[in-house]
Amino acid sequence: MGHIIDTLIALSVPSLVLLYLSLAPYTKIEESFTIQATHDILSYGIPFRDRDHYLAATYDHVKHPELHPVPRTFLAPLLFAIASSPFARFVKGVDTQILVRAILGLYNAFCILTFRNSIQKAFGSGTANWYIIFQVVQFHVIFYASRTLPNIIPFGLSTVALGYLLPTPSSTLTNSTSSKFQLHPSLVLLTILGIVFRSELALLLGVHTIYSFLRGQLSIPRVLISGTFGLAIGLLLTVPLDTYFWQTPLWPELSSFLFNIYSGKSSDWGTSPWHYYFTSSLPKLLFNPLLPLCVAFSLFTPALRSPSLTLLLPNLAYIALYSFVPHKEWRFILYTLPPLTAAGSLGANYIWTRRSKTPLYRLLSLILILSTISSLGASVLMALISSTNYPGAQALNTLHALADGTKPVLNVHIDVLTAQTGATKFLEIPAPRNGLEAIGRTVWRYDKSDVKSANGGQLLDPVFWEGFDYALAEKLERVIGAWDVLATVKGYGGVKVVKPGEEVDGGEMDVGEGWAREAVARRGGRFGAGPWDGWMRVGKRGWNGVGGWMRRVTGGWWVDVRMVPVIHVLRRVPMGEVRGEIAKEGV
Repeated sequence: MGHIIDTLIALSVPSLVLLYLSLAPYTKIEESFTIQATHDILSYGIPFRDRDHYLAATYDHVKHPELHPVPRTFLAPLLFAIASSPFARFVKGVDTQILVRAILGLYNAFCILTFRNSIQKAFGSGTANWYIIFQVVQFHVIFYASRTLPNIIPFGLSTVALGYLLPTPSSTLTNSTSSKFQLHPSLVLLTILGIVFRSELALLLGVHTIYSFLRGQLSIPRVLISGTFGLAIGLLLTVPLDTYFWQTPLWPELSSFLFNIYSGKSSDWGTSPWHYYFTSSLPKLLFNPLLPLCVAFSLFTPALRSPSLTLLLPNLAYIALYSFVPHKEWRFILYTLPPLTAAGSLGANYIWTRRSKTPLYRLLSLILILSTISSLGASVLMALISSTNYPGAQALNTLHALADGTKPVLNVHIDVLTAQTGATKFLEIPAPRNGLEAIGRTVWRYDKSDVKSANGGQLLDPVFWEGFDYALAEKLERVIGAWDVLATVKGYGGVKVVKPGEEVDGGEMDVGEGWAREAVARRGGRFGAGPWDGWMRVGKRGWNGVGGWMRRVTGGWWVDVRMVPVIHVLRRVPMGEVRGEIAKEGV
């Protein structure tokens, strides 16, 4: 029975990762480079002749360098493309963007379960199970596990590396003569990840190395050998590959470090006080309000104090040191969340295993269960709310549903906000590869010209806009000429209090007049549906159902998501129609 419970708890990790992926299958600007580069490798392959011309004509990072001010490694996109290619090419109807994200999510789920096994070896199955329970109800780790953020890609293996630092019954981790010159897997992994993916992992490596050395668990020769080996492997993985794709000698993470940290450019994105990670980010990341109390309980329980300090001290030291960087985001300290959560699981397991001994432990166990259930409910609710935050993807899907097949060739302008909120190249309708494929099909051409791009000045030229049939735009005043609003896609605008007699938000889209309404009618009123959007509709109906019941209880009061207009789907009015309207007004 115990093994069945362990398995069911473990399966909750990949299950929730895939559930959150289905609720929010689109991406945001922070995920843009990896998802677009993966698309380009899958769609266009890797050029071995006329590289510069081929990349300039097809690859997003060359066509739109303004969207990628800091270079990132192509290693992750290449690995995702290799892993997804068999399914994308031979499984009919597969959504490739969801496939790529599912691969990343399941990889991170596997790494979390590997860390769970390390906890089980060190502290027992009870503590390991409580770790998983706490981890799955935390919104950020599970929701972002499938998202191609630069920090999420090394998160899985960094978690595995930290698991190698946990004590095991079969290994004392002392400086015996036989181990002094052996590679340490944790140091090697963290070094490679810091070299290839995220430079801040060098600091995490440093604090863990110093802590383990001071405790007599590492020798200087072992540190030097492991670090040198990891450095060599990391540089071999990133420099040749990225030099090829970026068309210049390049070590991306060194460039990123010099740009963001040494030059202080990261502060252009905003700064926060030193205490921000401790007073704001960590409480949100830990999510369950009882988890910090369980950590404190572990520290004040003599039998748990030593392992708790091992889990806490180096990771809190990393957060404290990284707090001196003015620009702060929760994702920069995400790597510390598994060990900090594990420290809380020690206390939770101690309480749970004594629930039959005293009424106090019984009460505390009940509170643990209730807080876990409520945290899971809040996490799912946050995922549902987050699903409303991708109007760019919804707008592009809507345009395809409305206009595909109306003309042989359609030219579309995509503005910055649309591109930043989900309109990736995976969602574009690909151009036909040959003349046979083009028969009876609409050829779609997409433009992402921005004021920061090389041809950005053209956005102020009326002639520029005459070259487009449709536009997806946030601000109508920036689109020059005569345009019809076919639809307006709404997005998340905060939380509002619904008063008695007030209607809840009507939906995620407003449909325009005339041609747009006729087009919607022709398609049965269902348009703009992306992959698995049915999940979002089910969630919305469920939330509205709960809201309707609660409003009867509260006398009409409730809370709801405020949806605000974000992206307009526009159709350029042909000159003939403009003249006809002018003639009518003249009559």
